[in-house]
Amino acid sequence: MIRKHIILILTVAIMIVLLLWWFLRDKPADNADLDNQIDQTNEADQTENPTSTESGQTEDEAQPEEEQVNDSDSFIWPLDRAEERITKKSFGTYVTPQNSPVSPERFSGYHTGVDFETFAEEQNIDVAIKIICKGDLRTVATASGYGGYVIQECKYQNQPIIVVYGHVASASVVHKIGSTLEAGQILGRLGNPGPETDEERKHLHLSIHRGPSTNIRGYVSSESSLNEWLNPIEVLREASR
Repeated sequence: MIRKHIILILTVAIMIVLLLWWFLRDKPADNADLDNQIDQTNEADQTENPTSTESGQTEDEAQPEEEQVNDSDSFIWPLDRAEERITKKSFGTYVTPQNSPVSPERFSGYHTGVDFETFAEEQNIDVAIKIICKGDLRTVATASGYGGYVIQECKYQNQPIIVVYGHVASASVVHKIGSTLEAGQILGRLGNPGPETDEERKHLHLSIHRGPSTNIRGYVSSESSLNEWLNPIEVLREASR
């Protein structure tokens, strides 16, 4: 009787072992199927929802940022009532000590910029100069014929230009070299007659040289040399239309 019980117990144990073996044998296959399903789902998600950038563009659509280019509308006049101030030396005016509208005259040649004069009521007050275009500040210095001057690099019609602001009180310019200046910001103030203007009258000389090279000459000896400069009046009038 005991022997029959032992045989029965062993038979049941063997069946349990066989059942467990059968169950465990099929489990990896189920896991593999599940992994395949997950992979297929992920692939479908990637196809339907490509990775997006922070800007909302997909990686395929994302484009490198274009360099900011000044257009003709982004330039502004450097002083209030600017055109009323152009009464002595315009762009291309040929000047000698004998025919100059300024007396005494120290220079000769074709004027590379335009002079904005001051009004009588401004002689003893600070006159703020506005930045005419967006671009980096290159230089704040002094030179013979200018006193203080400032050089800024901008773009016009997608081409580099160098803007020169002459007869500036250089100590009034608080912007750092290399910083990007915005059109309409205050650059500084006009220099007062004396060292700030190299003994010239209180006024702003503004010139725009073509290309990235610096050229601060206020006069050139030949009219053809003026082709290296833009006429500031034309540039600024175009922007104000």
